[in-house]
Amino acid sequence: MTPEMQAKIAAQDWGNIAVQDTFAEGKGVFATENIPHGQVVCNYGGKFVNGQEEEGDFLFEINYTLDGIQHRRFLDLRGSDEKTMGQTINHSAKHPNVAPKVFFSSCVPEVMFVSLEEIKEGTQLVWNYGRNFQGVKQCVTGCQKCVTKSQKTSGSL
Repeated sequence: MTPEMQAKIAAQDWGNIAVQDTFAEGKGVFATENIPHGQVVCNYGGKFVNGQEEEGDFLFEINYTLDGIQHRRFLDLRGSDEKTMGQTINHSAKHPNVAPKVFFSSCVPEVMFVSLEEIKEGTQLVWNYGRNFQGVKQCVTGCQKCVTKSQKTSGSL
């Protein structure tokens, strides 16, 4: 991870996104200018946990390889005391325009959101929390799959 990216994480100053009110109640992250496909948009933050010791409804499984060794960690989606723009990105199962990707800073994983397509100015950023993730507060598309979900499961990356 570059020093420029580390500075953006520390300052939470991404330059092309802002937290705004959504059409439904609550907040969301919106593009303040066009964002090209494949660009890192912001980080998620949050803390990594073992999984067995924590409540499963708000865990996101992350599998990655570092120095040839497979790792399986869980990111607590409830965030942390340090709030980030990424923790405000809402869910959409049908039309996500960003996705989480693991980057490394001094061998420490950092979950960043990357644009899946060109995102036009004024568009809300949304990601798919995973087909099995329970605890969705607001699905931007209001799809039936999210509205009627009732079983306890977990998501993965």
